Amino acid sequence: MSESKSNDHGRYFEFLIVDMLQEKYVINLSDRAKKDQARDITKIESINESVVEKMKISGGKIVKWLNSELDLGNKTLLDRLPDREVGKQTHADITITDNNRKTIYFSLKHNHEAIFHGRVLSCCNWLKLNEKNIQNNFENKKKELIKSLHQKIPVGTIFADNGIKYEYRDLWKNFIFEIHEAVINVLSLSNKNNLYMQNLFYTIVGQGANEFRILKKSNSSSVIIQDLTELKLPKFVNISNIQKKNKDSRSNYVWYLVLEFDNGIKIHARSKQDSGTMAGTPKIKHDWKVEDWGKSGMREKLL
Repeated sequence: MSESKSNDHGRYFEFLIVDMLQEKYVINLSDRAKKDQARDITKIESINESVVEKMKISGGKIVKWLNSELDLGNKTLLDRLPDREVGKQTHADITITDNNRKTIYFSLKHNHEAIFHGRVLSCCNWLKLNEKNIQNNFENKKKELIKSLHQKIPVGTIFADNGIKYEYRDLWKNFIFEIHEAVINVLSLSNKNNLYMQNLFYTIVGQGANEFRILKKSNSSSVIIQDLTELKLPKFVNISNIQKKNKDSRSNYVWYLVLEFDNGIKIHARSKQDSGTMAGTPKIKHDWKVEDWGKSGMREKLL
């Protein structure tokens, strides 16, 4: 599935849940939510009818679960949150404050389980570093690596098409390896500073307070609720840079940042390019996925 089509699916699923809640419980929407609803009602035009039917079944389960958690009614306010917003401290897509002023936050995942969408070239921001020398060292290393890459893959070069082209694979492999190593040097500082650790964990996983992840499983109407309200804050993280080679030749240039927190959570971030054309700042993107929640306090149930 293309990224644009996946995005349409996700936005329509959000629209559907909100629409079902409003119809059944006559809840109120923020101005932002109203605008998003008007935008996303049209997404149905690009979605297969059978997929929509599964969404509706899943949506019914989610609405029923929300009603068990909240006192929904005409004093309830729902807001749809943007992906990026200054000061945003949650990964939630939707927030609901019920009739009794109880608020919960939740993200909706339609056929994917990504925990985070952060770009590694911005990793200094994740810790909220206040050490200029460390930030400068990272920025200088980043510029050095990008300059070296551009000498062999000039800006404007189409270097990827359904994967990195063969003649550029070793160059890209080495570039991502070195970028990951520089990122590890920054993120490992969290082991020496409790505030950095808290910032890193909250940035990747989310704040946890009154927060849930709702996952609709692929090609089914099953729903998984992941309760993050009692997550334990880690004190240490081990970070490594690995490959997972297989029969697919493209695995030879893919690297994973692996974060293993001492609260049991293991996260793998798979590297990928976000554009086939070389840019002034290479468009690096990662798929961040929780491989294991361990004994972190996450509670899960199937609807």
